[in-house]
Amino acid sequence: MLQRFNVEARSLERKSNSRNSMKAIRSGLDRFLSGSPQRKPFSIIRDKAFKPANEALDASLKDLARHGLISSTKHKRPISNEDLEALYAANQLGVNTPGSLVNTAWFYTILYFGKRGRENQRAMKPSDLQLKTTTSGLKYFVLRERATKNHPGGVSDNEDESQSVMMAWPGNPRCPVACLEKYLAKRDPRCDALWQKPKNHNASSFHSADEVWFCNAPMGKHKLENLLTEMCKTAGLAHIYTPHCIRATSVTVLKAAGLENRRVKSVTGHASDESIESYSARPTIDQQFESSAIVSRFLTKQNPDQPSLAAVSPQAISSLAETSSTAIQQRNQQVYQQSNFNVHPSSAPDFTHSVFHGCNFYFSPTRSDN
Repeated sequence: MLQRFNVEARSLERKSNSRNSMKAIRSGLDRFLSGSPQRKPFSIIRDKAFKPANEALDASLKDLARHGLISSTKHKRPISNEDLEALYAANQLGVNTPGSLVNTAWFYTILYFGKRGRENQRAMKPSDLQLKTTTSGLKYFVLRERATKNHPGGVSDNEDESQSVMMAWPGNPRCPVACLEKYLAKRDPRCDALWQKPKNHNASSFHSADEVWFCNAPMGKHKLENLLTEMCKTAGLAHIYTPHCIRATSVTVLKAAGLENRRVKSVTGHASDESIESYSARPTIDQQFESSAIVSRFLTKQNPDQPSLAAVSPQAISSLAETSSTAIQQRNQQVYQQSNFNVHPSSAPDFTHSVFHGCNFYFSPTRSDN
């Protein structure tokens, strides 16, 4: 029976499961059988009696991959700067309407506190966001965290050491603290849910000067789970993001800024360095575009009669290519200038333990009578 399940298991959409999904299902079954109250004295993964079932799973996955029916797991893509600006331009992010205000407050909460898009969203209360002030008067929010996947509570749980804060950005129209303060002030006090349904700002009964912008009704669980997806579709983005992409963005941005894993985990609540590296090791879409543009620059240099890159590529790719090319030229020029110098034997630099890559050295020794 297990052998047949490993070969015929499909998703709800009747599609073949990915390799990682099938491995996760098998591990889940193994934990279920070995745990309480079953306490089975065998493992469906390691015991020889289940070798035919595991071999059938392996052969099935290889066959599906050979026919292009499954591929490797695609991790959530961080949100690009271009798509972020498109969300603002389409009024999906902003603070001037009820819909954009709740979208932005929700977006900032996940981005700054590294929350999963589906964890505890519906259960959150206004008291979960606590506004504090530094001695110098700078405002910031902290989040009262609830049980999560990585920290479910209980005697065997490790302490959740995430200590992220959301600092104010005074004078900036995208200040996250100002956004949350406005959202909390515009909520309907009769509803204790943090995330509430926005009023229709196009309705004749709505006025921007109203004290309350939201309905006496919470946003549903599925609405919150699909909120970013709906925002992307409304804004006409080419790539449709999910709430988990916001968390991936948090990790990517922090790692790109050079923060060590310990500090990143203090924001996102990840349990291991491996989880952090799985995000940061992947190039962003902008970096992938830049890599493609660099290869395209190589082609145009090798074929001078071909149209320029700007004439045949989208504007964003052309801009990235130009920026990349300029940066490389400046770097090469800097290296060239730094590497051309005349030295006297008595003042020659010490390269004893130096390592060079991709360098050409030209020596023009001259005889000195001194």
